[in-house]
Amino acid sequence: NQYTVDGNNYKQYDWTWCGRYSVPFGLLFANKLNMMLNHQNLNGSLIGYRSSLYNEHIPVTDLGMGTTAPAKPTHWVAYLGMSYQ
Repeated sequence: NQYTVDGNNYKQYDWTWCGRYSVPFGLLFANKLNMMLNHQNLNGSLIGYRSSLYNEHIPVTDLGMGTTAPAKPTHWVAYLGMSYQ
């Protein structure tokens, strides 16, 4: 929290991260489930990494979604490919 949230106001973000809760929750849930079923922790391997900063924009018009903010050093998206076993 010390890196993302203002210490004087928890509603004020110093660094916004949209996956701040969903990514850790999903990984912890998957690991707990694997522990229950297989009695071992998940092991992850990196498949690949890309970001909206360095990869060309792919226009998508058939989903009915609007345009989001342009990629810049203060607002970007990471595309991380992981394999868990």
